[in-house]
Amino acid sequence: LHAWCLLLGVTLWTGLTLNILMSLVTAACLLGLARTVLGNRVEAAAVTLVWFLASCTIETSLHARPYDLLALWSVLLLWIAAKMVIQPGRPGIRQLMLLAIVAAAGVLTHYQFPLVLVSCLLAALAVMGRSEVGRLLAPGISAVVGVALSLPLNPYLLGAIGRQQDSARTLDAGQMLPRFFTTLETLAGFFIHESAGKYAIYLFMVLVAGAFFLAVRRRDTIGGAAEGKDSRGANLVLFFLILMIAAISLPYILHITPAHAMGPRYLSIVWPFLAFLPVLLVRLRPRASRTLLLGLLSAWLVLNATVFLGVRAYREAKRPTLDMVGPSRVVLLDNVARGILPGVVWQLPDDTIILAADQPYLLEHPGPW
Repeated sequence: LHAWCLLLGVTLWTGLTLNILMSLVTAACLLGLARTVLGNRVEAAAVTLVWFLASCTIETSLHARPYDLLALWSVLLLWIAAKMVIQPGRPGIRQLMLLAIVAAAGVLTHYQFPLVLVSCLLAALAVMGRSEVGRLLAPGISAVVGVALSLPLNPYLLGAIGRQQDSARTLDAGQMLPRFFTTLETLAGFFIHESAGKYAIYLFMVLVAGAFFLAVRRRDTIGGAAEGKDSRGANLVLFFLILMIAAISLPYILHITPAHAMGPRYLSIVWPFLAFLPVLLVRLRPRASRTLLLGLLSAWLVLNATVFLGVRAYREAKRPTLDMVGPSRVVLLDNVARGILPGVVWQLPDDTIILAADQPYLLEHPGPW
């Protein structure tokens, strides 16, 4: 982001354009991953389109945060893992070096990436036979080497993990169920916008849960085994998806992560792989109807994305402006939250004198203002 700011300058579009660029690269990698595990260009394109058009993906890109980059490294990791699982023999030195680089880059991007590495390893163990488990030794060592190399480059990583642990709260049994439903609503939001209403979201929650159950039960069929294809790649993605949802949602439900740590951007790792779910389920239908179903799915997501952008534009238009400040050269601001302070200060003239502090501080120190 710093290099991008040096190149384009600091504007309201700087972070967004960088995220769009990373999303395009992620889409290309996701297309490659989907072609590897599905063996079908149309289905691979459908997976990519489902992810790219999802309102959760769009919303994640609207924040100048590392979550788009985190999704990119996750897709690259699964692509490498899928090739290793599907291809016979032991992985080559180039694959192992690339795996180490992706592992290092992912850990440097976000402290949660070790969960991605562990989930990928467990998913690979789940789909490979006992006689092939030895093939995972070299990739495992390569990932560990990548993580170890990243630590000297980011000495603050362990501190970030410690701060995350410090933010954990005492388990409140009464809040576990609301957090559980918040998680389900966030997952359902990948397919339907919140403006559709609670009942529609609850319906999609049931549909998504049923889709997961059906996908696991019929994993060999949807993986392509019935058509003579290697189903291990599709199963790898499916198991990884389940493990990552558990790895992110369980700490949230158990109050290990803060109350705000559930939303589209916090599940950015999940979204590219959740896009596989409807495409895999379409394989349960006769081949002649699959293209039509994929077309209807794409049309639905276009409508959903349009609704999301329309609702967001309406909310932005309803935000209060700073007309009340008028020609004042001195402004007192009693909110320093990162979602408030930058947005307010950005709208003020450059020569405005600003005193910004939280309300308790201002009340305790009235002298400066």
